[in-house]
Amino acid sequence: MVFSPIKYCPWPALLIRRDNFEIIEGNSSAAESLGIRIGKLRGIDCAKLFPEFNFIPGKFEGVHLRTDKDELFTVDLTIHAFDKEDLPCYILSYRTIICQFENLMEGAVDGIVILDRKMNILDVNPALCSITELNREDLVGNNGFTIARKFVSIQALNQLIPALKKMSSGQSVSQFEIKYRGKTLALSTKIRSEARSYVGIIRDISKEKEVQNALQISEERYKTVFEKTATATVIIDESRIISLANSRFSSLVGYSVKEIENQMKWTDFVIQEDLEKMSRWHEMRRNYPGKAPTEYEFRLIDRHKYIKYINLVVNIIPGTEQSVASLADITKRKKAEIMVRESESSLKNAQAIAKLGSWSINMNSREVSGSEEALKIYGLSGPNISLEMIQKISLPEYRDVLNRKLDDLISGKDKYDVEFKLENRLSGQIIDVHSMAEYDADEKIVTGVIQDVTRIKETESLIHEREQYLQSIFRAAPIGIGVVVDRHFTGVNEKLCELTGYSEEDLLNQSSRMLYLCDSDFEKVGTVKSRQIREQGTGTMETRWRCKDGSIKDILLSSTPMDADDLQKGITFSAMDITERKKAEQKLLSRNRELRIARDQAEESDRLKTAFLANMSHEIRTPMNGILGFTNLLGKGSLSEKTMQSYIEIINKSGERLLGTVNDLIDISKLETGQVNIVIDNTNINDLMDTLFKFFHQEAITKGLQLSLQKEATDHQLIIRTDEQKLNSVLTNLIKNAIKYTNKGSVVFGYRKLTIGKKAELEFFVKDSGIGIPEDRQQAVFNRFEQADIEDRHAYEGSGLGLAIAKSLVEMLGGEIWLESTVEKGSTFYFKLPLITSEGKETVSIEAKAFREQKDFQGKIKILIAEDDVASFLHLSILTKVFTREVLHVTSGSEAVQTCRDHPDIDLVLMDIKMPLMDGLEATRLIRKFNPTVYIIAQTAYALTGDLEKALESGCNDYITKPIQLDELMEKLIVLTGKN
Repeated sequence: MVFSPIKYCPWPALLIRRDNFEIIEGNSSAAESLGIRIGKLRGIDCAKLFPEFNFIPGKFEGVHLRTDKDELFTVDLTIHAFDKEDLPCYILSYRTIICQFENLMEGAVDGIVILDRKMNILDVNPALCSITELNREDLVGNNGFTIARKFVSIQALNQLIPALKKMSSGQSVSQFEIKYRGKTLALSTKIRSEARSYVGIIRDISKEKEVQNALQISEERYKTVFEKTATATVIIDESRIISLANSRFSSLVGYSVKEIENQMKWTDFVIQEDLEKMSRWHEMRRNYPGKAPTEYEFRLIDRHKYIKYINLVVNIIPGTEQSVASLADITKRKKAEIMVRESESSLKNAQAIAKLGSWSINMNSREVSGSEEALKIYGLSGPNISLEMIQKISLPEYRDVLNRKLDDLISGKDKYDVEFKLENRLSGQIIDVHSMAEYDADEKIVTGVIQDVTRIKETESLIHEREQYLQSIFRAAPIGIGVVVDRHFTGVNEKLCELTGYSEEDLLNQSSRMLYLCDSDFEKVGTVKSRQIREQGTGTMETRWRCKDGSIKDILLSSTPMDADDLQKGITFSAMDITERKKAEQKLLSRNRELRIARDQAEESDRLKTAFLANMSHEIRTPMNGILGFTNLLGKGSLSEKTMQSYIEIINKSGERLLGTVNDLIDISKLETGQVNIVIDNTNINDLMDTLFKFFHQEAITKGLQLSLQKEATDHQLIIRTDEQKLNSVLTNLIKNAIKYTNKGSVVFGYRKLTIGKKAELEFFVKDSGIGIPEDRQQAVFNRFEQADIEDRHAYEGSGLGLAIAKSLVEMLGGEIWLESTVEKGSTFYFKLPLITSEGKETVSIEAKAFREQKDFQGKIKILIAEDDVASFLHLSILTKVFTREVLHVTSGSEAVQTCRDHPDIDLVLMDIKMPLMDGLEATRLIRKFNPTVYIIAQTAYALTGDLEKALESGCNDYITKPIQLDELMEKLIVLTGKN
């Protein structure tokens, strides 16, 4: 029976019976792969060729095939079931998979070994032979357990055998490491689905281990140096949070390292009086590193609220935003300095009266007397001091010795010359003293002197500490420092080595000539510095050094002699890299071009101001035309009530438009002259946004627009620290503009939170579907005087200053503003502010003047109104009618002077500055000559800078701006009655 499909199958193929797996037919490829002639295939039990396999239809990967020579291969196997002439059969086709890995194995860097389930080695790649230092012949065909026991050490074998057993049970093995012939190898295995063989991966990680070990040693060395440094040391990040602290700092502040690191800010430990100064120097150090002090003293407050005096050395870590700070507790030294000053003063007084620390003991009465200095040392005052009292002041460990010394003195056995410690009764301070005494046997009186030697002891200790401290600074200083004797290096710090590229061994005992470009530079530095040191005590100059890598750097050298009287003892110098500063100085040469640009911009600014004035003329005349025109129409008779009401409404709107233009001019003027103050307070953002929505909602509906509010935070209590009034003004300008320039569609405003690194911000936006802004004019809309230069095709009213005001206010609040716009599609204005949340602290702001309730002024005040404009007089007389007992009116300055002479009982003069014949300022000066007490309030438009100052200089008590509001005038009258 011949089945031709078997014969022509390109892969080795067999036809077998289903019931007993007997081979019925096979092709030549199958016979060749099995090592059997094709005629002898029939009748062979196929189950022997595929051990441990259940014959079921399907595709299988990694199946073991045993040949006639008992060789084991791994193949991919496909089985098809069918019935041929009522004979149930399988067609088996397979192909070896070793070849699939051949290219991978040959080119792999890692060692690869293929094993069967019994851990027989089927194949290895060259990399494995190289790593194991074994030949292919030593491996292929042998059992993995045998190879392991033969070539692997006992210690590694204890790790390897369990892994091989785990593989033989059908499980993959995760990566593990063993030691092999001085190498560190990483081993792992992979088993494919339905696999009958394993792929083992062996990698030589010896060099990786060496690098890891070196890195670990380096980190441990760094941590050890940081921890073992002689001073309290911290690393501070850009937000002032302490990221690293050593145990000395922990002991200094009373908090554990865990409580400090990444939890507490550097400023938490600085008392308020020193914080402002330190913050200013901190910012200067970041922006102008060469100008900020890197060493100074401040007062630290620890966990127990104790104040300590600290000497601080701080600087920016190069290439980072972090700072390193080294702190030394100098509290004792500070107290010692105070004591030294007191001791010196007491010494002078004692020398004057010849009683320097003297004392005496009457051994009969055991009473003690002493000079003022002696009593001060013991902390005693007043009479009736006994020997027992004195003995208890010395520390317990000295009392027996002192008593014995006193007995020896009295008995004549030994002299009395002792040093001991005592606790001052008043201060509780432990001090060192030196006392000497003599004994008068006839009078039975011991007389002696006592000296406080605490300062000497502490000074000796301080000198030692200072030497250690200076050595620490020398090593850790952020600039290059060195010592030269006879112009040869005798000491250098790490920063100098880093600056020059030379190691400490390269520099020590070498001539400093090695750093200079030529002999002339070397000689010049030596000559100039020597002259400066002799004349000024220090020497500073610029030079150039050639570093080890050949690069040339500009260097600022500062030198100080070790001994000003003997330069041969050596010179201490500091070296600072000023290469970048020198480059910056070169950039100044291009300033002429920038000045020309500035001139062109100034000319452009003049042109824009001209356009601005033209626009202002239009914006003022247009509403004035409405006010005057419709006012004249009201004067004509026979108008219906409805018509009159419409005329009045037009007049009001024109007035509001005119007032808006004036307000914009005042706002931009205040911003230009720096008269706008920022008031920082807690601001509820969601409340503010809701209020703006309610305010503009009706205006949007009236224009047929949809107004929407988008708030990211659902929490109603989103409180940030900012100026709510200024923020409201910015948003009002932007929303008003959006509605103004949108004819249909929608206006959406809101905000979202942004976090970039550790910086949190709020981004506000106002989006409209309006007319849009051309790309070439998008920056101009923020410029003062420039909006008016834009061709206004739609004739929209307004001064064009709203966006300039908004931009200035946003920048004053610490933010930035920008826009995105497409013509005829709309615009979106964005601005960002720092997200500074409330910390529950007391608000630091300028407290607004509280409105005081109106007092009953009715019939109490006599007022003179000096006003040449009849309408203004009528308005003022109506406003003040309820408060006055009498109102007088004049229209010139001369009349005002005469009326004040005739009516000395006038309480208040409302003086208009601009009047005919004699202005209000001259009239005020004349009135003050004969009536210095009358209260004069200047009425001024405050249009020009200096009007207010001129009014006050002329003798006015106060001023009020037009148009005059009742509330503001009320405040002035309250002041008047309070003073009268």
